[in-house]
Amino acid sequence: MTWCVYCKTEIDDEATKCPGCDNPMTDGTKVVRCRSCQRFVLKSAELCKYCGADPNSDPPPPPEPEPAAQDESDAKRAAQAHAASEKKKRKWPLLLVILLLIAAAIFAVLKLRGRGDGTVDPKEYMSSCKSVAYTMLMRDPKRYEGQHLTFSGKVLRVLEGGTVRMYMTQFNPVGFSDNDVWYASYTLAEGEVPFAEDDELIVYGECVGLESYLDSYGAYVAMPSIRVDFWEKADLSRLASHDPVFGAGETWTIDGLCELTVNSVKQIKNDDPDRVAAKYLVDYTYTNLGYQTETADGINVIIDEIILDSAGTMGYRYPDEVKNPPVSTAVSETCKAQCCIGLEHAGAFQLTVTVYDADFNTHTARFNLSAE
Repeated sequence: MTWCVYCKTEIDDEATKCPGCDNPMTDGTKVVRCRSCQRFVLKSAELCKYCGADPNSDPPPPPEPEPAAQDESDAKRAAQAHAASEKKKRKWPLLLVILLLIAAAIFAVLKLRGRGDGTVDPKEYMSSCKSVAYTMLMRDPKRYEGQHLTFSGKVLRVLEGGTVRMYMTQFNPVGFSDNDVWYASYTLAEGEVPFAEDDELIVYGECVGLESYLDSYGAYVAMPSIRVDFWEKADLSRLASHDPVFGAGETWTIDGLCELTVNSVKQIKNDDPDRVAAKYLVDYTYTNLGYQTETADGINVIIDEIILDSAGTMGYRYPDEVKNPPVSTAVSETCKAQCCIGLEHAGAFQLTVTVYDADFNTHTARFNLSAE
């Protein structure tokens, strides 16, 4: 039999045109099946390019199995059969152990991912969750993927669907920040009451990276995403802060990590009067007392992540106006840095500073400051 090389339509051996695709048929466009490997090869080919045999010749018959040695005794055959049987028996305990180990590993994964279904102790799970500053998360989101995190926040919006999806604004020691928004997902248990807007929650779950959404201006905005495993309602406005408080010229020391001093605060020209009442340039220094990890050999201390003015209003950052931004500083070295902030209410203000050690533990202090 002969076929068209283009559409594999069966054609006559002497055909000059394919009835299926109307392509002209020559020895270079006709194919046959190799009788050895059954693959299509050109009719003009002398040898199959796949198996090397003559495509038009029948394959050689398979070799006949060699007869068993006539001098092999029945006793020897019986001994070999018994040995093979014993070998198979010895394999069963090993296979059983392997299967048990695989089952244990699967159970461990399922237990880790339990969502209050009795396979996980809520207290143990929640104690394993770490708190991470929003700016740290946005600066290096890949670092926190798969980690158990916790944060306090207020529900901004609840989306429809089988799984509850919602946007939550994070609560900081000085209040809620409309810029620090999370995307959270949670599967409701049977009979569980859904969340509502303005619910204040503490959530615990697994960070799954960044989630993008289209804002009202048509731009894509990225936010950290968390798959909530456990949660609890809380009156976040009553959460008391027991962080140490410092003033200008005082040094905050974290043993083995760093020491930080705010040296001066100066009021500068305000070129954004429609937004803020005053701008301030803050000079500070920090020294690395031992911070070093496998991925970073220096520490970078940023002090203007949470700003609160005298009226309790969140302040603004102006990093573009800083000549000496904070940089990664090696062990035993000191960095002289600056930050520029704007306040809606001029005068005294407070900076809440959070520093992370190599084990992701948080160290937080507040600095009560005013211009010189």
